[in-house]
Amino acid sequence: MLRSPVVVFAARAAVFVALQCGICAALVPLAFRHERGGYLAAAIDKHARLEATRGERRLIEAGGSAAAFGFDSAAVERATGRKATNLALHAALGLPFILAEAESAAGPGDVVWLAPEFHFYWIDPALSEEMWACLVARPAGLLDLRYVPVKTLLDHGPFQFAGHVVRMAVKGLRTGAASPDGLYTRRSFDEHGDFVAHVGRQPVRPLDLK
Repeated sequence: MLRSPVVVFAARAAVFVALQCGICAALVPLAFRHERGGYLAAAIDKHARLEATRGERRLIEAGGSAAAFGFDSAAVERATGRKATNLALHAALGLPFILAEAESAAGPGDVVWLAPEFHFYWIDPALSEEMWACLVARPAGLLDLRYVPVKTLLDHGPFQFAGHVVRMAVKGLRTGAASPDGLYTRRSFDEHGDFVAHVGRQPVRPLDLK
């Protein structure tokens, strides 16, 4: 019996998609384990601090990596008398993602200190792969999302998510490490959520400004 070309194509496409989904699903645990030690996984510890200080007078700092590197939250805490938590990570998460996360984390009486990068004023540099990386590290972040981040994820996200999973899984298999090593890791943040691993380090090649 002759089959319609459309039916044959649809069947082959379905098999292809199923295979890709199966491969991606098999690699997700490896990617998840690797991502849990990465830079964006610091969100886990930042939110844990927010939960631990819920009900107290709190100040939440939000923004991109400039805020992650730039705040001295211990000094802010001493100056304001509020428990300070630096929620900032990466500008590529996009301002809607950052705002939604801060809104979800804040409670009655909390103060949110928003310190966005300058380019947020004329362009939103949101990258869905960075969002997926953050959500792979901390799936609970899905509950914080609003319309704009979800739209960004769905517009380009499924393919980027699959690509990210494969890259992280392959990296973990190649290095044999359960989590990333180097400067930009989850361990590089202090108890307040400030990025501090670079403090006191000398540059590899000091600049000659003479």
